Amino acid sequence: MKNLSICLLLLSVLNLSVSYSATQAWDLDLSHSSLNFAVDHLAISETTGKFDKYEAVVTADKEDFTDAQFTVTIYTDSINTADAKRDEHLKNKDFFDVAKNPTIKFEGLKFEKKNKKKNEYKVMGKLTLNGVTKDVIFDGKFNGIQKDPWGGTRAGIVTGKQVWRTKGLLLALSEYR
Repeated sequence: MKNLSICLLLLSVLNLSVSYSATQAWDLDLSHSSLNFAVDHLAISETTGKFDKYEAVVTADKEDFTDAQFTVTIYTDSINTADAKRDEHLKNKDFFDVAKNPTIKFEGLKFEKKNKKKNEYKVMGKLTLNGVTKDVIFDGKFNGIQKDPWGGTRAGIVTGKQVWRTKGLLLALSEYR
């Protein structure tokens, strides 16, 4: 069995890990995964959170994942900032409108080497948020492949985009309306 770790910085930080089978398909490994984010609050502090429910479908034949195809689905109703009142507000029409938009989707179309020595990559794809799809490019890092103590093979990829860090949450979300 092989495992892959992917980190997507869609909100500010999103991490996930998947496991690999002999068919070159990668299955999500929730015990080694997390989809985290951090958002500036009033320009003086940072609010962190995560999405508790998500899934990924990944295929790759090459060991450097340059042929990877993947889709990540995040269930917006699973947002968790450790503050139930804030979570309910984030789920309403002001932010994610989970009744109308139950998922955020990222369709990865290209995983391209940027810098071989530092294992830096560009991850290109389409991000669908609040029913609006936009082309995005994330910086990424391939952490390599290795055998684990249980006989499986693991790989790690970190990729991300600070969508809301530079623009602010409301302005960034307004682009996805």
